[in-house]
Amino acid sequence: MKKARWSWALLVMFVIVLVVAIERQSYASEDDYGKGAPPSELDVTLAVLNPENAAGDILVESGEQVEVEFTVSDPLGEGRKNDRIQLRRISDNKIVSKKNKGDAMSGTISLDTKKEHAVGDLAVEYEHYTSKTIIKVAPKPVKVVSDPLLITILNAIAVLQTSGVEGPQGPQGPAGPAGTDGAVGPQGPMGLTGPQGPAGADGAPGPQGSQGIQGPQGPSGILTIAGLACPANYVVTGFQADGSPICTYFTGGNADVCGNGTISGTETCDDGNTTSGDGCNSSCIKEIGWTCSGQPSLCVYAGICGNGIINGTETCDDGNIATADGCSSSCKIESNWTCSGQPSVCTPLGGPGSGPIVCTGVSADCGVYIGTWADLYECDMTGENLYLAYMDNSCMHGAILVNADLTGAVFYRVDLSNADFTGANMFNADMTDANLTNANLSGATNVNTIIWWNTTCPDGTNSHAHGNTCIGHLL
Repeated sequence: MKKARWSWALLVMFVIVLVVAIERQSYASEDDYGKGAPPSELDVTLAVLNPENAAGDILVESGEQVEVEFTVSDPLGEGRKNDRIQLRRISDNKIVSKKNKGDAMSGTISLDTKKEHAVGDLAVEYEHYTSKTIIKVAPKPVKVVSDPLLITILNAIAVLQTSGVEGPQGPQGPAGPAGTDGAVGPQGPMGLTGPQGPAGADGAPGPQGSQGIQGPQGPSGILTIAGLACPANYVVTGFQADGSPICTYFTGGNADVCGNGTISGTETCDDGNTTSGDGCNSSCIKEIGWTCSGQPSLCVYAGICGNGIINGTETCDDGNIATADGCSSSCKIESNWTCSGQPSVCTPLGGPGSGPIVCTGVSADCGVYIGTWADLYECDMTGENLYLAYMDNSCMHGAILVNADLTGAVFYRVDLSNADFTGANMFNADMTDANLTNANLSGATNVNTIIWWNTTCPDGTNSHAHGNTCIGHLL
């Protein structure tokens, strides 16, 4: 009887030890942190449940909870209970809040933002404990601010930007200088023929005129019958070995025939054909905007901007030489416009979903307008104050931003290639989707606080390839 009791006791103790061992296997010890191999099949989805404002930003006041929904797929059992979901400040990579996911394979976790250093843009991440590997980053960062008034202001700005509320009309600017004379218009249509006047009295007979030049030899009746005649304005000057006639062009006589390459009569050109649109029309009259010389005539388009015809180096021609209508005074497509047809019809680009920025450098708005969709191609903006400015979708290729204040400025989808930021204050500047190819940031300040997201770095690489930063890839 005593033996049986001891057997049962030993069996119960073995089961307890086995359960504890299995339970502890789900947790990795502190000594194992970052020492294991990265998982191969572990996958995670993360979503921040805090509401977005009208601009799509997630704004949270310091002290509020960040609610994160997660789902874990772990077919090989590579995850651990002390895998954690955490908030990491993007500017300096500090972890400001973290929690273990525990047994749950899905659910919601609340992360605290009470710490002072939680203020700023925070990435929401899932970290695999034993390999210290970031498995997933939430699609959007959380912007934590310490002042609730700032949230109100940013939300109001977002609403105004997305609603497109029109501002008040500004005062009328001074009159511009007189424009240059327009191009000569096309020749008008011929007027109606007037009524025939009464017949005049017979005049006295005039003196006999001089003998005219000899006309071309007509085809021989015999040769015509035999099918060996030459065409008009050609004469038979011999025969080939096979008996066919040798035809030679006759330069004398009345050769007023359009398309024969010889200018005569009322012709002002003759390019050897009767095709219009090539400078010499079907009646051998020189067309407007063309110069023709020689026989046969060689016609070249003179390149008149404003005549509604695209030629030469023109990329558009809307029939005028005005600017700021899409087609400039030199007949070039202006930035953020698209033009088609002859005469060109130009349509402005603008607003969400309108496509990539068209940055041509034609008719830039230097000193006229600074804001979203601005054309600031190679403009000198030395010392400019762009504090909290929204420059979304602007063309700023080659802009000179030396010593400019860019604190909190948003450069979403802005072309800043070849721009010069020497001495500029970049504190919390947002470069999401911006193009900084060949831009000079070597002398800028507070570069480590810049928000990088899908940014083309100065060396041509993408910030995603470097952990969402261009630090180390500046010029």
